[in-house]
Amino acid sequence: MGLISYFRNLKNALYYYNMARGRHLRVFMFYSTNRCNCRCLHCNIWRKEPKVDLSPDIVESVVNAECTNSRLYPTVFGLEGGEFLLHPKHREILEIIKDRDYLLLSNAVLDDLLIDTVREFNVQNLHISLDGYRETHARIRGLDIFRKIDHVVNELRKETTITLVYTFTPYNSYKDFLFVKNYTKKMGVNMSYSIFDDIDLFDVSKALEERANVLEGYDLAGVTDPYLLHYQDWLCGRIAVPCYSPLYRLICYPNGDVPFCHHKKIILGNLYEKSLDEIWHSKRTKEIQKRVTGSCNDCWICYHRPADLFYIRVLSEGFPEFITKKLLRTRMDTKKLLD
Repeated sequence: MGLISYFRNLKNALYYYNMARGRHLRVFMFYSTNRCNCRCLHCNIWRKEPKVDLSPDIVESVVNAECTNSRLYPTVFGLEGGEFLLHPKHREILEIIKDRDYLLLSNAVLDDLLIDTVREFNVQNLHISLDGYRETHARIRGLDIFRKIDHVVNELRKETTITLVYTFTPYNSYKDFLFVKNYTKKMGVNMSYSIFDDIDLFDVSKALEERANVLEGYDLAGVTDPYLLHYQDWLCGRIAVPCYSPLYRLICYPNGDVPFCHHKKIILGNLYEKSLDEIWHSKRTKEIQKRVTGSCNDCWICYHRPADLFYIRVLSEGFPEFITKKLLRTRMDTKKLLD
């Protein structure tokens, strides 16, 4: 490694280490409503009663919080549900957040409304779920909506950044993955993916609670993403990846609850009772983070584990291994993990 590369890696490592330890929120996801117009096999949020919608006032308070307004570590927000467009006041929320960096996530069932909304509010990043062939997606989501997705993609692909999100579940296959991959290439849009796990808010299906190997039958030759490459190692207990993302990634539920993470049933506080800054900087939150981060290996949720792997990689490239292990508070062989 040349001297220039060494100092570049060191600078990068120091930036991300200070981000996490300095309590700067880089990502905040609003699960703004539990209303949903799909009937997914792997997610049961659509069954939940009563229907709950996060107040726009809460969204505004989070957007204006001190911990989401660092100039050095700008926060990216996410708007999700359920289906975000079913929130009775979704336009008010978009008006509040329009000048910030954010993602809008949708199932595209309300395709005309989605197109109009993206254009009206100049949405820069749109994520849409697509789990495979038309028939597969219809079976998984409970509705035949590929034509609606195709409509949105064709209308907006030259106006905004579109990412189609493929979710690995027991209900789709490698052929479905290839279909989505080829479709995104044909349409000139991005592709992302997630491995569905036991997310508390979504009340997942029994097959996922039992952690079925959802990558079985997939050809991973040529894959370089450690999130995919190490899934089966994690599933079989061959690898432990320390958790750090709750130090800089947070979510809130439709009722205002702020959980520690997607997986654990630990609520840090409620935004109707305390401000985000009060919750985030509280002694209790810091104690929970100190106790859990660096030691938990209980999930492979896409909101957390890619961020954990990235954080470990950046620190490993910037510091000698003995320093990295000390900073990460782990005995894990980080070099082996990143090979």
